[in-house]
Amino acid sequence: MHKIEASYSYDIWNDNDGQQAYLFCNIEPNEMNVFIMEFKELHPPAELEDGYDVDQFIEWLKAKQISLQVVNRPEDGINLNEEVN
Repeated sequence: MHKIEASYSYDIWNDNDGQQAYLFCNIEPNEMNVFIMEFKELHPPAELEDGYDVDQFIEWLKAKQISLQVVNRPEDGINLNEEVN
């Protein structure tokens, strides 16, 4: 895995399960919004109830030669307020 210098992080969400992963890149929020609108114009919504495919969007960004890193969120999180035995 190559290291990238990411200035921005975005949450990748699944409507059914909540947060899935983090996307790290050097895309400013305004530019990310432009990319999202451009992607939606070029790709009609998936024929699924969930709508757009995030993986397809990430591959589209990579095809534009954008350096990014996706870090999947673990199933089990750390809860510092929970008592540990």
